[in-house]
Amino acid sequence: MSQPQLLFILSTGRSGTTSIASLLSTVPGAVIEHERRPKLLEEAIDFRRGRMTKSAMVDLLRATRDPSTFRATSLAGESNQRLSFVLPALAEAFPTAKYVLLHRDGREVIDSLHHRWWYHPREAALRHPTLRTWASTRFEGPDFGMPLAEWSRMSPFARCAWYWAIVPALVRREAAQLGLPLLEIRLEDLSGSPEALEAFLMLPKKTLTAPPRANATHGSRASWRSWSPKMRRDFERYSGAEMDYCYPGWRDEFVWSAKDEAKCLVQRGAGFAREVKAHVNALLGRNVTAMPESSEQEGGHS
Repeated sequence: MSQPQLLFILSTGRSGTTSIASLLSTVPGAVIEHERRPKLLEEAIDFRRGRMTKSAMVDLLRATRDPSTFRATSLAGESNQRLSFVLPALAEAFPTAKYVLLHRDGREVIDSLHHRWWYHPREAALRHPTLRTWASTRFEGPDFGMPLAEWSRMSPFARCAWYWAIVPALVRREAAQLGLPLLEIRLEDLSGSPEALEAFLMLPKKTLTAPPRANATHGSRASWRSWSPKMRRDFERYSGAEMDYCYPGWRDEFVWSAKDEAKCLVQRGAGFAREVKAHVNALLGRNVTAMPESSEQEGGHS
């Protein structure tokens, strides 16, 4: 029996990886899992920081991601943001695999990351206990050549903006160096025009329907329209070039009137109240500001 086509979906997280896994799993004979275990939290960090050899990572990937273990007949694979950081080992482990780099508007992703306390100094305390391993395994600027002094000065928001831009740039560069079959697609385009994905995977036309919305952020979130002037400057500094590449024309929408600025002040006041409440709850040992892992994975989209 021939092996199914192996597919890995790469992203920053909060980009629709849960949704696209569900979408592709509707294909007859396909099994696309979201964040297969081990999720590669510590392992990806160790690999990029030189504490885990490439051969060891290759062995781990082969042992845990072999296509035969998915019980698929047509298409097998995984959507997992951490795979974005082990691409050289992944390519060696599975030479015939294909790759999708899933994009989502950086304004939405970064706002979701920031809302979930990414890179906050007390992230581990503010989030649910099941998510604390994520909090302790964040990649940092110095992992990719940024001076430590610059990283130390950056706010949690600026770090989220940096992260959103560095991941696709890394995947794009390493995929080109390795000569990998990589399709870049935007989450926003999947509903109306999945033809590129169907062609890339050699699926019959109209096989894919609109992706379901999965793993949404719970609770209120003011959105990027409430960002302060400094947040907007940080976004343009760290994410602007990647936005120009993936979402040309975004700058025309990134304009605030005096009325918008007034609304922002009110929304930021509400955000500050939420932050105070979260810190108080964390100090009291209450994890009411974040859902457990079953309902708040790191992938998906809000």
